[in-house]
Amino acid sequence: MDHLLLHHRCTPHCPRCGATFEYHIDRGQHIAKRGCKLTDKPPVFEGLDEGTMHELKAMVLMWERYRERERDDSSISLSLSKGEKFADMWKLLFYGEDFRSVMPGGVGESRQVRVVQAVRDYWSRNGAGLVAETFEEVVGKKMDLLMAEVLDGVLERVLLEEIHMARSEK
Repeated sequence: MDHLLLHHRCTPHCPRCGATFEYHIDRGQHIAKRGCKLTDKPPVFEGLDEGTMHELKAMVLMWERYRERERDDSSISLSLSKGEKFADMWKLLFYGEDFRSVMPGGVGESRQVRVVQAVRDYWSRNGAGLVAETFEEVVGKKMDLLMAEVLDGVLERVLLEEIHMARSEK
């Protein structure tokens, strides 16, 4: 968060005419005078505008409140992992785009690696039995339908097992 505040703030500027200012107070005085004219296409400024900065600060405040509530009542589990916090910030900054779609192997890798490993482990333990069970249930169906059903079943069971493990870790 501090990095964003220090390095990615948008230059203070007038939303009407696009004039830039060194300090926010100068911009505020300019706006208060109402002496500028609205431009058809004000320039686009890179960086975080004040509204986004306020939303980020509110998000961080919410995380701090969650942490305080957990300290007060250990039966409550509201806090998010660093990866989940990063993903929430990313969605705010990049308008809902999933960071994994633009950063393969990035911050989300550890979660992805765990899920893939969980699928592999589950398949090693249960794959042959699942195929046999599923095959018996769908005799006469085409092979691609069989494969799709097996995969759906594996994914569902892995996700349920991961949810169960996550709950038991808390």
